[in-house]
Amino acid sequence: MPFNPEFLGVPASVLLLISYFFKDQKKLRIINTVGCLFFVSYGFALAIDNDWQVGWSTIILNAICVVVHLYYLVGIIREERAKRTQEKNPLFLKEKGAKELQEGENEKEQK
Repeated sequence: MPFNPEFLGVPASVLLLISYFFKDQKKLRIINTVGCLFFVSYGFALAIDNDWQVGWSTIILNAICVVVHLYYLVGIIREERAKRTQEKNPLFLKEKGAKELQEGENEKEQK
């Protein structure tokens, strides 16, 4: 029985559809990246079945999407890590407390 590329195309479409229901950018990009990888595989399956005459647009465009998603995922992860590190820093906590105190005083003066 020959391999049917639709076994990769349908799950790819479903993953992309599911990813759009997430509000969290990190989850959306992770699931969308997996869906794009499925589409890249789908493109290769189409190309192999058709003597490498079709499937290139699917491969190239989804490979670019994977790179873009990974770029933004790295940025999101770096921001999360920096925020966690900053929140644990005693100097940050001291500055944060001073800023909150100053904002509280400003609010009292405005009333």
